Amino acid sequence: MRNWGFYWFSILFFVTLVLLIPFGGDATQSAMVSIGPVAIITLALGSWISLGYLVKLLTRVLDFPVGYIALTAFVVFSFLNYNHDMLLLPLDEQDKIELNQQPQYVKTEGLCNAEYDKFDNRRLLEDFEAWLRNQRQRNGYSARQPYPVLIVAIEGGGMRSGYYGAALLGAMHDELRAAHRNSLVIGMQSPGINLNEHIYAFSTVSGGSMAAATYVSEIHKRLREDIFLINAPSGESDAARSAQDQPVALRLKSRLRRDFLSPVTAFLAFPDMLQRFIPWGFESLDRSRALQRTWELAWESAENESPRSNAYNPFENRLMNLRIPERALYSTNASNPLKNLMLGVPALILNSTDVDTGSRVIISNLPRFGTDNPDGTDWLHPAARKRMPLSTAVLASARFPYITPSGRIPVVRRDPSAEDMRAIKRAGIQELNKPLESNLLRFQDEEYGCAREAYLVDGGYFENSGIASALDLINELNRFHNPRLPYEITLVLIRTDANRKLKRSDFLREVLDPPQTFLNAWGARVPYQKRLATE
Repeated sequence: MRNWGFYWFSILFFVTLVLLIPFGGDATQSAMVSIGPVAIITLALGSWISLGYLVKLLTRVLDFPVGYIALTAFVVFSFLNYNHDMLLLPLDEQDKIELNQQPQYVKTEGLCNAEYDKFDNRRLLEDFEAWLRNQRQRNGYSARQPYPVLIVAIEGGGMRSGYYGAALLGAMHDELRAAHRNSLVIGMQSPGINLNEHIYAFSTVSGGSMAAATYVSEIHKRLREDIFLINAPSGESDAARSAQDQPVALRLKSRLRRDFLSPVTAFLAFPDMLQRFIPWGFESLDRSRALQRTWELAWESAENESPRSNAYNPFENRLMNLRIPERALYSTNASNPLKNLMLGVPALILNSTDVDTGSRVIISNLPRFGTDNPDGTDWLHPAARKRMPLSTAVLASARFPYITPSGRIPVVRRDPSAEDMRAIKRAGIQELNKPLESNLLRFQDEEYGCAREAYLVDGGYFENSGIASALDLINELNRFHNPRLPYEITLVLIRTDANRKLKRSDFLREVLDPPQTFLNAWGARVPYQKRLATE
């Protein structure tokens, strides 16, 4: 006798989890963390096996191939149910005004030109000059003394790289602060006491992007508190100063100690898996959104935070506003305290990979650079870059294979020149790289002119050290010459598994050798990139 009660219980249990996980809010996130990834996988296997037996039973009872229908739906619906569009924030009126004032990607003879590229290359040097001038004044450097400028690359490697990279940055920051205090005691001068005031930019990949983003967010928070302390009431200022006095390393570790795997595993095993059998895509079932929210909650739930610090969550806010709003940086008010102080926040260069072209995609709050490189490097479309929160930017660089899917986003469309295009047409070759259709991603044409659709995955597919983009940035910065603002650039590489030991095993080599070689090649290219950087 068939136990129909068991099967109906399995269906009810599965449906409850599918509905509870995506729609339960932040409470569900906490529950998934309490359960743990191993228990979640066990529940998922039990649920799907029960459903599989139910499908088999229905096939026998109805004498109809229910299983084949489900498999066919899985394949056919994949053309319709993509639900991994990257999360973007709405543009405000000031953003739209600024976008309209800047040179846009416009069509000339039906093609997209590169005037915006040239404009951004100039803006990068203006940005670097403003940063360098401000940092020299803050740290008391003489006119002839070169200012040490650090470009820091952090290797990818999952959350291990994120945690240990952030811990190392925090320890370095605290050690430099302590060394400065000791030098003051014995009457010595120690220029450059703040690590963040010497780091112009991070170039990061995968988990390294999480490390840099967490460190930069902590610096951003502390500088915001410095502004608040200027006119704060005594009671609130005491609480803020108490948070400011905590070591940076302690704060970073507390933010990254959270279980990031359980929520995304739960979404992968239940709602996002069910999405594969539904013909319409639902963003609420997207497992990558669950991982983003986990990162945002990690910032909010860090212990020993002052109430005012929790009021602003950098991971929920725009990447472009993390370092400094552009409207403040290029304002005519030279005494703007926000402008001068927030220049101490290092910039972020987060590296991703385009699925369709295999090329780098750079996500950054710096003006564009290196646009003439022959390796096919792409950048986000300006409108998308303004709308992107920090959590989305980090996830674009750290989309771990299969745990998180590819993400869809508009990037800059590159066309051949008009002369090249005429030659292509004379040769009878059709134009490639068509512009973004208006119905894709629900983007408006007036905001996303001359864009194309890109599917982004982990930046480690292209290059896992971040050195390539760091070298591109250094090459651009070396074009800046001002005898009154001398500087010296140093490239720093942070690795988390440089001393990894080789493990030899003959177990299933015919099956495991190809994927193992592919994964090991990610890190193996890092020494090669390091050698290129020293030449």
